[in-house]
Amino acid sequence: MAGALIGERLPRRAGAGGAFGVVLLTLFIVLSGSLSCSSQHALTPIALVPGHPASVDLDGDGQGEEVLVDAGTGGLTILDKSMTYHARSKWRVAQALIDDTDRNGFPEVVALLDATDGRHLGLFEYFGGRYCERLVTAVLSPRPLSLETANGTTGGGRVLVLTEEASSGGATRSARTTYRWNGFGFTAVSGAGARVFGEQDT
Repeated sequence: MAGALIGERLPRRAGAGGAFGVVLLTLFIVLSGSLSCSSQHALTPIALVPGHPASVDLDGDGQGEEVLVDAGTGGLTILDKSMTYHARSKWRVAQALIDDTDRNGFPEVVALLDATDGRHLGLFEYFGGRYCERLVTAVLSPRPLSLETANGTTGGGRVLVLTEEASSGGATRSARTTYRWNGFGFTAVSGAGARVFGEQDT
């Protein structure tokens, strides 16, 4: 009898387990879909070459926006269907690339910007329903000579690597510093730098 009772319960448990399995499978599919939606924004960094537009989906609508650095003025323009964004004329792009350094799942334009007061770092992206300067720092010192991005060694996500001017014993040399997004700007996590920058330039 006990065996019969256990035998009767087994199908019920199997049914419950099956239903639980279906729930798990459904969750897996949903999560996989979410991950695939996020991963569609992952990309190999794209270097912006002045005078040559790049097509990248900056706002996550599945259609590429045209991003262009003007070969003459160094100005930055983003074309999104009927919408056009121009960075302020005070900024001249010294170097720019497209990647996701602020770790929000969407690519942005990361640029070294020259102005009359010196060199700045800027992030231009689709944020809060519009294209804007997500961040433009105050003048950076030591002065960045070039930028690149890389996979972070801890915590995942992309990091920013700047080659910066540095002085040692009166001789000028360059040094590389790695920065990680901290929610409002970037914090040095390795290299010569030991600072946080994120002050919005006005």
